[in-house]
Amino acid sequence: MPKLMGRLFAKLYRPELLTLKCNAMENVNKTKLQGTKPTSLSDMIFEYSNDILVIADLNFNVVSVNKMAEKKLHISQKAINDKNLFHIFPEVQRLDLKAVLEGTIRSAKIESISKGRNYEWLVLPLIDESRNIGGIICIIHDITLQVANESKINALYRDLFEKKLLLDNRAHLAETIINSSTDLIFVLDKNLRFCAANKVLANYCCKKQEELLGKTIFDCFPDVKDSELMEKVYAAFNGSASTIKRVPCLMDEGICNVSIVPLSYEKVIYGVLVVAQDVAVGAGMSEFH
Repeated sequence: MPKLMGRLFAKLYRPELLTLKCNAMENVNKTKLQGTKPTSLSDMIFEYSNDILVIADLNFNVVSVNKMAEKKLHISQKAINDKNLFHIFPEVQRLDLKAVLEGTIRSAKIESISKGRNYEWLVLPLIDESRNIGGIICIIHDITLQVANESKINALYRDLFEKKLLLDNRAHLAETIINSSTDLIFVLDKNLRFCAANKVLANYCCKKQEELLGKTIFDCFPDVKDSELMEKVYAAFNGSASTIKRVPCLMDEGICNVSIVPLSYEKVIYGVLVVAQDVAVGAGMSEFH
């Protein structure tokens, strides 16, 4: 809307189309803006625009405001007339209005905040048929909703970025955690192949971790085929988590507690996590703490 109105008023400001109200009294040194009585179309466009419209003369004294300005700024035409633009709107001091009047720049634009609302200002010169600049028009567009939406979008992008960052690092984080553990930890897929394994298992199997991926649990532990552990693994693929307490450890002599937990995403079970903790080690850690 601001750009459209700016172009429209720049074209409409001609003697036969638009009259800009101005006090022409020479004894108060006011500059008269050229024009004749406005047509009903230009008058209606000015008065009933959804944007706040303010017209000022060459001395930056307010000549006219539209109905939206009266409504949103809570001021009357009578109260605002002949008052200095900078007095009513201190924020326009940030604009190079002199350059607009001199024609060295075609327009000036800023954003401002007033009474908790956000506005975008577009200031254009009013040029008559003879290419003389007789004043300026300020098109003030309320962008409060736009700013609020942009803030929400930015917050959403930030949230998505943080989630993406977390997801991108989740695998690395999980690998760091399981590799720092002294427990035996691995994940099996539905074909009972290792899809994750920590260093403890890799060292026991005398392989690198990446070499274990794709191998089955029976490649490392052939004796567990008919064991209670495998019964619990199969049950886990049906959604049942369980713990086997005080059973012989898989890798060496000793007693372990083994946790078998199904891993799922959106209710689809894609793997089983197996964690075997040496009871003696766990007891030692408890005594330490």
